[in-house]
Amino acid sequence: FTFDVADGTNPKAGKITVSQVNGKQNDLLISMSKFSDNKGIDGYIIKVNGKVVEDDFKGTSYTWHGENLAGKVNVEVIAFDAAGNQSKAAKKKITIKDMTPPEKVTGITVKSATEKATVITWNAAKDNVGVTQYEVVINGKTYKSKTNSITIKKLKAGTHEFKVYAVDKAKKKSIASDSQNIVIGGTAENTFSRILNAGDNSITLQKSQTAVSPGIEKNKYIDMGSGNDTLSLFDDIELQAELINFGDGNDKFIIGDDGNYLSPGLSAADFGSGDDLFDISKEAVVEFSHDTALHFGDGDNTMILNGVLETGSIDGLENISGNGELIVHGNIDEDLVDKFKTAGIKVTLA
Repeated sequence: FTFDVADGTNPKAGKITVSQVNGKQNDLLISMSKFSDNKGIDGYIIKVNGKVVEDDFKGTSYTWHGENLAGKVNVEVIAFDAAGNQSKAAKKKITIKDMTPPEKVTGITVKSATEKATVITWNAAKDNVGVTQYEVVINGKTYKSKTNSITIKKLKAGTHEFKVYAVDKAKKKSIASDSQNIVIGGTAENTFSRILNAGDNSITLQKSQTAVSPGIEKNKYIDMGSGNDTLSLFDDIELQAELINFGDGNDKFIIGDDGNYLSPGLSAADFGSGDDLFDISKEAVVEFSHDTALHFGDGDNTMILNGVLETGSIDGLENISGNGELIVHGNIDEDLVDKFKTAGIKVTLA
């Protein structure tokens, strides 16, 4: 008679190598060699950080895709034969090389801008291993911060273009943020009359600075470019530009408290398309000349009047156009209210 003897011999563990797939943060290449068995290897069990990721792999080279890999990763491979006998685990540790830069920095705001100090903030950037530093490049010079804000001292009056980068633990750097501008006023000899780059520009003028447009041949206007732009006046600012163009985007023109004054030299303010806000605070005075043109453009636009809107004469603001709503908390001439209504602007007397 004949009988079968069960195979009770365990396979012998071999060696494994583990490496990151070129250029891919989360892909590991696991290779097996020198595993042996008296009846032959039937397959492999593969574990990553103690979790089975494959329980019946038939080859000798396996690519595993993880998520947000970082630090050390433990890999184990166990061979088994047709009888179910298993080898000891072959083990390997790998330190993941960070190949993923942080995400682009967004939400940049210039909180204040004076010749003494400029404060810039932004949203915290996301990264698979964590951002350790930000670099703010202004006019080619790099300033560093470990948080999502920075105070820069002694910038000269004028316009300064800047970008923000995020840097992670592996020194991987994000792509540049959208180009932004710091505008610092100064004396009447300094000018605030130039075309800003596309992107979300946030400009604050304060501390008795004067923004002057010296002559039409020198660009007697402020052009904020496209993007979601904010122009704010604080602390006794007299803005003397003759034309303000916000371009496309959801824009804000804020004339704050503390005696801010928009010069009667302004001949036109154009908000372009987008959902725009023109906010005149309680202590602010806006005086338009008799031929000033105010164009709200397309979008859901809102003009909030808490202060004083003057025209110099009833003939002021002959050219009002676009869509929007005027919400009045302050003082406005009734004839001027009628002009807004005639132009198709909804007027709410709060």
